[in-house]
Amino acid sequence: MSSELEQKPGRGRPRKMLNRTLFAARFAAWLSCARESAGITVNQLASLASIPKSTIWAYEQGACEPSLATASALAAALGLTLANFGAEKKSRK
Repeated sequence: MSSELEQKPGRGRPRKMLNRTLFAARFAAWLSCARESAGITVNQLASLASIPKSTIWAYEQGACEPSLATASALAAALGLTLANFGAEKKSRK
């Protein structure tokens, strides 16, 4: 049985749409975790990044994905770079 990513266009979701959905979900998790780790609220991040709080909320819900410029602004407001996106936290033993 092939996975959803391996399906041919026309069967299930088109590959590009699925990849965008996966990106939105990963970005949502990263943004939420980074914001919470920084100890700031959605309102505070909105103010720091000059982005409407409703937009940040939508990103954190995975409802949409940011442009590269917006993602960079959010990362900078959190004191991070996009190089931190997707970086796995190493567990301390």
